[in-house]
Amino acid sequence: MIEIGLTAQVLAGAKFAADPVWEAVAALSVLSHARGYPMSRHLRARVPARPDFDLGLLLDLTRCSGWVPSLLTPIPVSGPMCPADRLAAVATTPLDLVVGDQAVLHRLDPGSRLATMDAEDLACRASHALGGFWSAVLDDLWERVESVLCADISHRALSLVSCGLRRTIGDLDPAIRCRADRIQVATESVQRPRTDDHEVLWFVPSAFRWPNVVVVERSRAVVVSYPARGFARVWDTDSEDSPAPLVQLLGRSRTAILEQLDVPRTTTNLSHRLGLAPGTVSGHLSVLTEAGLLHARRDGRRVLYARNALACVLIGQAHISSLPGMPGLGG
Repeated sequence: MIEIGLTAQVLAGAKFAADPVWEAVAALSVLSHARGYPMSRHLRARVPARPDFDLGLLLDLTRCSGWVPSLLTPIPVSGPMCPADRLAAVATTPLDLVVGDQAVLHRLDPGSRLATMDAEDLACRASHALGGFWSAVLDDLWERVESVLCADISHRALSLVSCGLRRTIGDLDPAIRCRADRIQVATESVQRPRTDDHEVLWFVPSAFRWPNVVVVERSRAVVVSYPARGFARVWDTDSEDSPAPLVQLLGRSRTAILEQLDVPRTTTNLSHRLGLAPGTVSGHLSVLTEAGLLHARRDGRRVLYARNALACVLIGQAHISSLPGMPGLGG
């Protein structure tokens, strides 16, 4: 059990963020501890048989149960980010943190080759390996992963407004409980069991972390990574053929757009997935939004579109009506 103190300052400054480095490391943890992660087969299927990056180094860094090195857990940042830049920044991790990681590695895994490497070389090699892992395994999956993470953060933002931070924290995961003056996290960890000297509290959703919660303390900040809502959507296959009633009502292109918006997406992403011109997709999105079937929110320079409750009902009813022996929408 880890306990995290909650002061007024910490509560006021608590933040949510998605982070590509944290997500890459979560994916590596799945590969290192496959038995504890039901989704491991999906990720294993994406790993090249002969990777051109140092997968062994990354697995060595993530194989110790209950611990993730500081080298692979940078403090998150707010707002849109470039995954390549975040992965490259691992090479600039302060060397005292890398040396501290090596000391822990030596204690947990005395035979680790990483414990005796030059610290600067280890940071550079880890950064390079992470970049290779990202390109081979996660790059073409990131838009869908990011959509799931952003949807989770949007849900938490609405919860903050309507329920407050304590209730929002308590709803993150069954392993996380919010008490009067602290957060209790039921998780395996080699960290000290109680921390009260932090100033910043970050919450990082993960599409790969389930069923575990990870807590990391660094530079007077505490980061809690938890399973994102709807994480299984990352592995959903593309939708089946559009149901005839909905196509007749909306047209094939608008129906296809609605079906793709099970997670928030941009105009560019929809254009790429559906093979339609961006201007065409933009026009359809405007019509669907004006019809009250979508909601849109700005994320930096992007606008993310998602189905609202009415559209979800419409999609669901249309699929039901298309099944053999089921009545149509009109009864």
